[in-house]
Amino acid sequence: MINDLDAEPIMFALNELIATDGLDVPSFRRLGRAINQSHSTVASRFGSKEAMLGRVAECFADHYDEQLQRRAAWGGWEGFLPRTDDDHDWLRARAAWVEIGRGLADVGAACARLVRAEATLLQRTARDRRPVGTRGEPPDEWVHEAHLLLLGLWERLLATSDGIAPAEAQALWAARLRTPRLLSP
Repeated sequence: MINDLDAEPIMFALNELIATDGLDVPSFRRLGRAINQSHSTVASRFGSKEAMLGRVAECFADHYDEQLQRRAAWGGWEGFLPRTDDDHDWLRARAAWVEIGRGLADVGAACARLVRAEATLLQRTARDRRPVGTRGEPPDEWVHEAHLLLLGLWERLLATSDGIAPAEAQALWAARLRTPRLLSP
């Protein structure tokens, strides 16, 4: 039934198809098969691929933000870097959505919201995890620099050639977090 079809199952199927097949957005027929729906059901629910991608990107941004918040709450700074295969798959999907968003405004808007949420979470984690005796918000430039480093580490963790080992990424990340500007009283 068309009303029962939601963006969430398509998001999970699309994430998996992109992870295995690359950035080519699959047809409605292929997506329908992946979620056990007819292609006409998927097409009539969204109308166009662009509309579907916009809605599914919003769904992904919501899920990714929740997942990253859980990881940061559980693991603090270390939670920002992937630890499990599932974390790595979410990171790969994030990279794919950002790339797709470069060409589609609705997807780009969802990705921009996702990036803003990452920066906000970095700032909140910096504030919540600062040493006793320090106060105030971390400087905006520190948050921006930390976010850029995090994006670079994520990219290198996903690289098929000249990538970086997870332990090396964690060491670089930990070294950045010990900078005096963050820890000053």
